[in-house]
Amino acid sequence: DGPTTAHLDPHAPGVVVDLSRVANTPAQAAVMVCAGAWLAATIDTDTDTRRLLLVDEAWALLAHTATTRWLQQVSKLARARGVQLITVIHRLSDLAAQTDAGTAARAQAEGLLADADTRVIYGQAPGERQLATGLLGFTDPEAEQVCRLAPYRGLWRVGQHTALVDHVLTNSELSLVDTDVRMRP
Repeated sequence: DGPTTAHLDPHAPGVVVDLSRVANTPAQAAVMVCAGAWLAATIDTDTDTRRLLLVDEAWALLAHTATTRWLQQVSKLARARGVQLITVIHRLSDLAAQTDAGTAARAQAEGLLADADTRVIYGQAPGERQLATGLLGFTDPEAEQVCRLAPYRGLWRVGQHTALVDHVLTNSELSLVDTDVRMRP
């Protein structure tokens, strides 16, 4: 709704762009496009510094054709720019839930997954099994395994190699990823 109140230094050790205040508002798509344009310009600068771009709650981006296209472009150019892209979705169906079948946005969303060299899949609901087979190319036993994973255990797919990995967290790390904490008495 106006100029930023903080100077955003793209060369800082870390920059967080938190768009939660515009979530589910009419301004969400426009703000996401503006933030994406700034991030794209930042990523496109010549630098020897390797960077990490973490896109959490990516399902919100996938609801809009312009932001899905932006994420696809970032994904395609990331390596050439020295950027490691990590895109976080909660369910495989999030890739398709935001758009209609046969649309460019749906194809772009599914293409993001196809382009990912490393995929870390945590426990999925049984209804996601068919998508695990179709979108990830999992075998039936792998898809079944994904639907029975214990918390903090992931099925990693790196290229064509698959492994079960236990993620050991310290208490401080656990406090960052425990999204159920507010649901407890």
